Amino acid sequence: YEKGAFTGAVVRHAGLFEQANGSTLFLDEIGDLTLTMQAKILRALQEKEIRRIGGKETIKLDVRILAATNKKLEEEIARGRFRQDLYYRLNVIAFTIPPLNERMTDIPLLVEHFLRKLNEENDKKIGISPQGLQALMDYSWPGNIRQLESVIERSYIMCDGDTIDVEHMPEEIKQGASLPDTSAVSGLINDSLIDAKLTASEYRLYLYLVKLDSTAPLPDPKTIIERLDINRDTFFTAVARLAELGLYDYRQRREAEKISRAGVPK
Repeated sequence: YEKGAFTGAVVRHAGLFEQANGSTLFLDEIGDLTLTMQAKILRALQEKEIRRIGGKETIKLDVRILAATNKKLEEEIARGRFRQDLYYRLNVIAFTIPPLNERMTDIPLLVEHFLRKLNEENDKKIGISPQGLQALMDYSWPGNIRQLESVIERSYIMCDGDTIDVEHMPEEIKQGASLPDTSAVSGLINDSLIDAKLTASEYRLYLYLVKLDSTAPLPDPKTIIERLDINRDTFFTAVARLAELGLYDYRQRREAEKISRAGVPK
């Protein structure tokens, strides 16, 4: 808006589209916008220009839009809650991100990220116990990553030491942790793992490897690196660390498979 456009407009203020001009604008939860706001966004995208409130000049736009929603917009269109023309304007390239309960091996990395952020904000060095991490991986996460972040923040506040454990977590997490072994990852954290101080990447690699079908050939390094989205150095460092701790010797198992396929010479 322009200065003086309304009461309280004491200085000129650039809106989001203007601030993002020449770059990318992220519109989160776009499925929750009102039809009035949807119309304004559609107009800006179609005309590729905007005008500040109280202004007379138009501002040309060169903005790439990245939008996200947890709603099925086709259903929202059918119910009259989302504009079809805006949907087609935005739906140039679409990505569907699987829910958290379909990519449980990402949890250690996410937990490490949230804890690092909290530690930086509070000048602390709080970590999480292996038992606490498994409790998080045993939960179904209907609220996806936002729920996980909320649980970590709550547990961080409740933690009176330097390690978050199950006792610091919300009741729904505690209840899941006290149930018999029913989840896909339950029971994977053994005594050796509890004693180890693994990084998030090492946890992810360990959980990925131990959950593989034991009757199928081990994936090659390139496949695992792409699947876990880690670099080569991180992968081989984690492989060496897991072997050193006696948790999983990837190289030895690969060599054994090669010998088995080739046959042992007489």
